[in-house]
Amino acid sequence: VVRFAACVAIGLLLAVPIYVGLAKSGLVRSPFFPRLGGDVELAQSDRPGLRVLFVGNSFTYYNSMPAMVRELAEADPGASAVYSVEYAAPNWSLRDASEDDGLADALEDYAWDVVVLQDVSWHLALSPEERRRLTHTYARALDRSISETGARTMLFMNWGYRNGAFEGDTFEAMQTALAEGFTELAAELDAELAPVGLAWLE
Repeated sequence: VVRFAACVAIGLLLAVPIYVGLAKSGLVRSPFFPRLGGDVELAQSDRPGLRVLFVGNSFTYYNSMPAMVRELAEADPGASAVYSVEYAAPNWSLRDASEDDGLADALEDYAWDVVVLQDVSWHLALSPEERRRLTHTYARALDRSISETGARTMLFMNWGYRNGAFEGDTFEAMQTALAEGFTELAAELDAELAPVGLAWLE
């Protein structure tokens, strides 16, 4: 039993670094490391269409947001083709995104039309001071990088939690705070705002 346990422990010690390296390189899909996924080849092609990059966390990653957007466009006979790509990971913040070399490469290597930014779900429900500290600085940096490529920034307004984010909070109060926070940030960046949270509320 001791020998078996030692073999398992050694196996894990060897396997984890290998797995982490493969995940960081994008060769293995991991929920902990972002990588490009979706219509990557179409986004690189010369085909006519709108190229959209979604940058965010689990609200994008687990809900296949890019695929839903593409399918909505496909269902509209008058709509242009939309090539949707995601660069997302659970718990990812705009700070993480602004410091990520892989995202910087993706912004430079593709001719995006729109880059959709989605932050940690409760950051923009905080006080104005906390919102500016946790989100605005990094959103501005990302917006500059996006603008330099010729793309435009769009903000993805999150939806609130069923019982709010904080003690004594409610869904309605959190959604109101998120709407205020996202509207303020969109105005500061002169960016488009996709009011997903308000649609969720409705």
